[in-house]
Amino acid sequence: MSAAEGRCRVSCPVRSSAVPLVVGLLLLLSGCAAHQPRISGELKGVGGSRLPHAEVFLSRLDGHFTKPLASTPVSPEGHFSVEVPAPGDYRVWLAAPGYSPQNLLVQVAPEAPSVSFQATLAPYRYHERFEEPSVIGSWNGYAFPLAEPMQPQPDGTWTFEKAVEGESVTYQLLGLAADERSVPGTQAEGYELDRGGDYQCRVRTQEGRVKIVLDPKKLPRQREGASSAAVFAAPHEHLTRINALRAEASELAQKAMGAFMARKGKMPWQADYGELPRKLVGLARDAGQPTLLRQVAALEWLGLPFYKPGQQYPGAEGQALAAELLQLLPPDNPRWVLAPNATPRLAALMAEAEQEPLLRDVAQRNPEPTVRAGANATLLERALKANDAPRVAELREQLQPYAEGNPMVRMMLEMTRTDRKVVKGQPVPSFSAQLLDGQGTVSRESLAGRFYLIDFWAVWCPPCVEELPTLHEAWEKFQGRGGFTLLSVSMDASEEQVRKFREEKWKMPWLNTFSGMEFSAPLPKAFEVNSLPRAVLVDAHGTIIATDAELRGDKLERTLEALLPARTPGQPTPSAGR
Repeated sequence: MSAAEGRCRVSCPVRSSAVPLVVGLLLLLSGCAAHQPRISGELKGVGGSRLPHAEVFLSRLDGHFTKPLASTPVSPEGHFSVEVPAPGDYRVWLAAPGYSPQNLLVQVAPEAPSVSFQATLAPYRYHERFEEPSVIGSWNGYAFPLAEPMQPQPDGTWTFEKAVEGESVTYQLLGLAADERSVPGTQAEGYELDRGGDYQCRVRTQEGRVKIVLDPKKLPRQREGASSAAVFAAPHEHLTRINALRAEASELAQKAMGAFMARKGKMPWQADYGELPRKLVGLARDAGQPTLLRQVAALEWLGLPFYKPGQQYPGAEGQALAAELLQLLPPDNPRWVLAPNATPRLAALMAEAEQEPLLRDVAQRNPEPTVRAGANATLLERALKANDAPRVAELREQLQPYAEGNPMVRMMLEMTRTDRKVVKGQPVPSFSAQLLDGQGTVSRESLAGRFYLIDFWAVWCPPCVEELPTLHEAWEKFQGRGGFTLLSVSMDASEEQVRKFREEKWKMPWLNTFSGMEFSAPLPKAFEVNSLPRAVLVDAHGTIIATDAELRGDKLERTLEALLPARTPGQPTPSAGR
């Protein structure tokens, strides 16, 4: 007997004439509950294995599982059910420790408010054998460069011990997954999700120490040819194909990102997606397909990273394709949020005179803030290139409302400030800092008469660490040329982190100072640092002559070669090793 039935029996027994009214009310309530939009189903591992600690999260299309509309644990048998606020488009996030997280696009229609599917998660692709697993955790801010090695044991396990503070810590392991991501281990008393959908393991400490044991035999292993999948029940079978298409595009995009990282940011470069782009365009143009499938195909195509649609469909061919896609996805369609960078790419296919009107239309009419912000940001970039100061000021004003929830918008607003002082042609700001290694103090005055590069970095910042080989090469080649020297400003949690990194990873045999992690600290504030890495090149007169992109990757050597004075004949070049 339900609680509602119990209350009715208490309040309505006096008059028999009330019975039909009560029955009718219960039927009405039952009918309302039956039509409450809901997403339910079954989640298991590949092969039907159970997934302990699995969770399901519901978010809007532009949302994230860290701030879900609803969430639920998956039962031991693999079942779950979440209520949906109203019909519409949603993302459903599936996660379980040891398994690759997935997110699904789910369309809840008024005429079919209950959506059901069966999903399987595949384990991470672990290496067959582990050469040297390492540990990152709450004690070092999960900084990859500060990972500490585990020790092999005779029984095939790996262990790690460390003195730490607190009653418990969380950790992840590196060196296990083929894609080099951080993953949970096999020892845990609880779990916490990070922003990437991977779990952190929580373990208790004992007498100020933590001991972590990895048992490779307990890891779930990938079966040959197995992959995550979702099969939707009628009448939502089309969502099966849509999500399979998204998964295919996502996998190739991740490979493209890995290839780009291997190049250490060297450009120009375009990823090779094989036949996928033409497949996506073909589906988008096929009027016989469901509208949602066509729209998703178009957005996946336009959103492929390191891909230029105009190279595959140039000129009139691209303009005709853009016109078709604009009919399929007009500027006010909320599904543009699936690929916020897609509207600028669509505009790039169009004739020059049509591009800005489209972006303005999207910026004014699209209901999704992320999409409007992206269109406005592209318009701002165009105004900057055109040196249209009034238009820049106008677009900056229009972007302000999006800054709070959008880090990229905040960064762009900061970079386009008209009152910025750390720009080419301006004098370097006054600064003074204590050097590490007991080398005294460095300041604008002590470096006067020399060319020098100031580099703001941190051990927890992967792009910063990736620049270190290039910086070492530049130091070896240009040290002393025009008095050239390099000053690295660490924005880490402690000087000890920097010391250990320099001992074990890169020597950085130049001037080094420590500023801490706050961007409001004197040195970062003076140099208008709002993101890392940040670089500024100063000449012998104390004038800024290059910044940021000109001093990254393979551009660094070209910039220094062009701007530094010629080396005195016979002057040696010191060697800086690793």
